Amino acid sequence: MISISFVGDISLNNRYQNLEKQGVRPFAEIEPIFNATDFRVGNLECLCAADGKENKLKKPRLKTNEDALNLLRPLRFNMLSLAHNHIYDACEGGIACTLDKLASLGIMAIGYQSDANGDPYLWRTEVKGMPLAVITAIHKDTNPHLPENVHLNLPFYDTNHIVEAIREAKQEKRFVAIYLHWGGKTEEGFMPDWYEIEDAHRFIDEGADVVIGSHSHSIQPFEQYKGKYIFYSLGNFCFDDVETDGKIYPIGRYRKRKGIMVTLNINENDLHYDINVQRIQNENCIIHPQKNRLKLQWRNAKFQVLKRCKPLWKLDFLWFRKVSPIFIYLAESPDSLGTKLSKFKLNKLLSRFKS
Repeated sequence: MISISFVGDISLNNRYQNLEKQGVRPFAEIEPIFNATDFRVGNLECLCAADGKENKLKKPRLKTNEDALNLLRPLRFNMLSLAHNHIYDACEGGIACTLDKLASLGIMAIGYQSDANGDPYLWRTEVKGMPLAVITAIHKDTNPHLPENVHLNLPFYDTNHIVEAIREAKQEKRFVAIYLHWGGKTEEGFMPDWYEIEDAHRFIDEGADVVIGSHSHSIQPFEQYKGKYIFYSLGNFCFDDVETDGKIYPIGRYRKRKGIMVTLNINENDLHYDINVQRIQNENCIIHPQKNRLKLQWRNAKFQVLKRCKPLWKLDFLWFRKVSPIFIYLAESPDSLGTKLSKFKLNKLLSRFKS
C-alpha cells in the first residue's frame, strides 16, 4: 500500500514570519498525521519577497520571507505547486528565491517551468517504485493579473492540454493526479463552478485517477465518480490576514480558517485506492486537527442534488454571487456591529441585482 497526501492553499505570510523567528512550530499537532504518509503535495501561494519588487497589478499580494519557508521543513513536503494566481506577486525575483529555497529543503517545485520550452503541465516522479504523474493547471478566472510584458511558462488551464497530459501519463502506466487552481467565480463559496464538474468528470473519463482543486479558500464538496474521487477544493491549509499597500485583507473568522487533508491509500498492483479525509482548523495561525465531519457530509449531500439539476445550481450560484456576500461580511468581518450596519443602504443592496 502506498499513501499520498494532498493539502490546499499554503501562505506563510505576516504572523507566520514571526512564529518562525520565535521557534514556534505551527503544524506540530498535524505533523504525525501528515508524516505517516509516503508522499506529500501542497499548493504554495506565498513566494519569497527577495528584492522588494511587487506586481502592483495584483491585489491583495501574497509574499513572505525566505526564512518563513523553514516552517515547512517538519512537514517533509515532496512537491509544492506554484501554478496559482499569486506566482508573480513578488515578480521574477520572488520566483527565483522560492525555487532556490524549495530546492534547499529538498522539495520539488511544480506548476512552473523556468525553461521556456519545458512542459509546465506534466510532472513525473516515483513513490516507493510506483510511477506517479501530477498534472497542474491554473485557470485564468483566478485572476493572476500578469503584466502584459511578462510571459511565464505556466500551465494555464486548457482542457485539451490537460487531456493530452493524462493520456501521455497513462501510456507510461502512471497513477495520475490532477492538481488544479480553478473556480475564480466561486471563491469563498461552498459549491464549485459548473465547468469544474463537467471538466473533472471528463478528466476521469480520460484516465485520471484523482482530481484535486484549490483556490476557493473554502472547503467544497467531494464525490466519487466511476470509482475515482474528485475534490473540488481542499480549502486553506494555513493562511494569515494579508497586508497590501497598507490595507488589511482579513481571512475572516470561519470559512477560510478551515481545510481538509486528503490521503490516498493506493494498491500499487491495480492502482485502486481508498481515502482518508482529515479536517483541520486554523486558530491564530496554529493548525489543529478536527474530528467533526457533519458539515462536510451536509455539503456533499447538497452538491449531489445541485449537480443533477442545472437550474437549481444556477439559483444557488445566483444566491452566492448576489446575496451571500452580505452574510459572509456580517459573519466573517472583524468590524464592529455599528460599522457593519453603517455600510448597508437599501439602494446599494438593490444595485447588486441589477448587474
